[in-house]
Amino acid sequence: GEEPLPEPLPPAALTLPDGVRPDTAEAVDWLMGLDRAVTVLIDGYNVAILREGRQGATADGRRRLVADLSRVRRGGRGTKRYVVVFDSDLPGDRDPAITDGIEVVYTAGGESADDDLVARAAESAAAVVVSSDREVRERSEAEGALAFWSDALIDWLEAR
Repeated sequence: GEEPLPEPLPPAALTLPDGVRPDTAEAVDWLMGLDRAVTVLIDGYNVAILREGRQGATADGRRRLVADLSRVRRGGRGTKRYVVVFDSDLPGDRDPAITDGIEVVYTAGGESADDDLVARAAESAAAVVVSSDREVRERSEAEGALAFWSDALIDWLEAR
């Protein structure tokens, strides 16, 4: 008989270069220059509220965040899928499902954005999760994702 084919190797894990910390704008620069397929998962309210206080939680705050993420998407190399996840099971003010190339997801049925982000990280071959919530970062890393602090994205956006 024929020998079975070897199992394909999993994609190389994402790791930041030496000296680049996950809480700095330099991490976002590295991600943007990475020439490979990556899913970037953003803890929407975590980033928006950290950046703008209560204004970040409004519909306008969500739209500003999505517009800024679109700037990141357009400036990067490789195939990046950007998904911003917001907690919400309330009907009403919702942004379109895809805005400026950014997928906007609202959780439903009592599911938290935290759980949604971790589940998406587990499903992705190469994921970066952006959140300043330590539990979200640790759970995502346990699923094989690279975790950035929200500060890294905020600092990058404010510097450019």
